[in-house]
Amino acid sequence: MNSDKAILGVLITGILVVYTAIVFAFFGSEGDTRVIYLFLIGLPIAISLFAVPKLGLIVLGILVYSLDWISESLVFMPRETTWLIDILLVMFVVRIIVTSPWRKLNMSKIEKWIYVALVFSIISALMNGISQVTYLVGFRVAFKYILLFIAVYHMDVSREWMRGFFKLLVVIALIQPAVIILQWRFTSWVSPDDLAGTFGLGQTGRVAFYLLLIIAFYISQAIERKRFKSSMLIPLCWLLIAPILGEAKFFFMVLPVLLIYLLRADFFKRPAIAIGLSIVGIIIIVSVDYVIKQSGYWLEGRNPITYIAQIGEVYTSELDESSTVTGPRRIHQLASSTRLAAGSPKDFFFGNGPGSITLSFVAARHSKTMEYFSKWRLNSASPTIAWLLIEYGYLGTILMVIPLALIYRRGKYLRRSDDQELRIYGRWLEGLTFLYGLWMVYTSVLQIDASSYLFWVTAAMLVRLSYEEEARFEMKTTMERITEARQPVRTLATESAVTH
Repeated sequence: MNSDKAILGVLITGILVVYTAIVFAFFGSEGDTRVIYLFLIGLPIAISLFAVPKLGLIVLGILVYSLDWISESLVFMPRETTWLIDILLVMFVVRIIVTSPWRKLNMSKIEKWIYVALVFSIISALMNGISQVTYLVGFRVAFKYILLFIAVYHMDVSREWMRGFFKLLVVIALIQPAVIILQWRFTSWVSPDDLAGTFGLGQTGRVAFYLLLIIAFYISQAIERKRFKSSMLIPLCWLLIAPILGEAKFFFMVLPVLLIYLLRADFFKRPAIAIGLSIVGIIIIVSVDYVIKQSGYWLEGRNPITYIAQIGEVYTSELDESSTVTGPRRIHQLASSTRLAAGSPKDFFFGNGPGSITLSFVAARHSKTMEYFSKWRLNSASPTIAWLLIEYGYLGTILMVIPLALIYRRGKYLRRSDDQELRIYGRWLEGLTFLYGLWMVYTSVLQIDASSYLFWVTAAMLVRLSYEEEARFEMKTTMERITEARQPVRTLATESAVTH
């Protein structure tokens, strides 16, 4: 027995020594060798997390919201390290395939439509004769988080664990202003895009989007609880520092729209609460703006009050930007994609194929059509709708958007619950989907890890809750009907007998 333990100890020690050597070799390697070492590092981690998916999901989130920043900040951390995210995502997709025969839940309508979109992507690739490499490049960007939605939906997650996970999302949000303040004061930043917290360079818009999703949760809580706690002012004011310093103009354009959207019915049902929350929102923006402005650190004209006062000009410059940036920007990309996608019946129904305009760090020239569409600056960095229209056509874009519409509809099953927590989740799910759909028109939300992780993972958990609540509601209704049917039928004779 002791000899067996000794052999096992030696074996484990040997494995750790080899793994440590691989890690150090990775940092000192270059070119294709580095990719091999990365695979050797990531594979055992992915396999271990494959056996513990909940832990894997948390590790994946931490990597999504830190790895880009770490690789950019630390010189010895190569760019290829960020591929660990994709390795983990691949393992989750494999888990979907391997565990499908033992699923506890039936396939939902949303999952079925995701598979329809996936089959359509293969048909589109065949219709356009694109290569396997091009298809895989497009598939990776379009479907990795959509398939993660399916994996998370089928995970057995308790309400308590879910609360802990949502707290982690809030903690990630609360960290961003602190990091951005440090970047603002202690780095030689040139553009507000450099102030992106732990999300990585150029991710200011994604930080703003993430914070809006978290703020939507706070607003949903206040609405359902019919009160706004004064203690909530501190985290809300704190979160606003990030988009203010990062000059996230669209954040301040969307925030009042989000507030009105979440309060849409309550303006009539509970006008005092609705008006009160609106006033609180305005006070928060003005007060935080005042503090920053009085500190003397504002650049001229770069503050939310200016954006609100000059909303027309801000809207034009933010969407068009043709006056300050060479070449077509968002409004041109959206307009060009709608026209180009209708250029022929094939383009209209099947697009140019997955991956046809998707940028790739690994295979730079994988697509034959990339250069043609670059004249309109159409690629995977374009707004999601524009990118989908070119690669999938109008029919494919509709198929890709249908799961979003179905996710949005699941919110009503939670909102009608007699459980206050579920009603908060239902309102939040509607807010999440509303913002995600809005951001698809504005930027490349589906194509970016930082934007899609929070939405698809959170949506999967809330959608599963909605099906459980729907089943509970139907069971309750059925039992009430059975109880009612068992009650004796009162006739005139029985009424007369009871009376006398």
